[in-house]
Amino acid sequence: MDPVKPRPEIKSVTFIKISSGAHHNAAIDKDGYVYTWGDSSAGCLGHEKTNDRDVPTPIMTLGHKKVKKILMNKRIK
Repeated sequence: MDPVKPRPEIKSVTFIKISSGAHHNAAIDKDGYVYTWGDSSAGCLGHEKTNDRDVPTPIMTLGHKKVKKILMNKRIK
């Protein structure tokens, strides 16, 4: 199975669900792929690194898994 390729053409992505936390966001596109952006200081965006993301970025670690629901929450310390 080939890895999912990043989708830099964010203008052509259609999000069908969006959820927001205190400082981070997640969205599911029409094909079931998850994108996250915002503060990733606690690794809450799901990317391999904890870099903050300014634009919706696909979560590559999910591979070809399709997602139907998503929920972001405020960070609990």
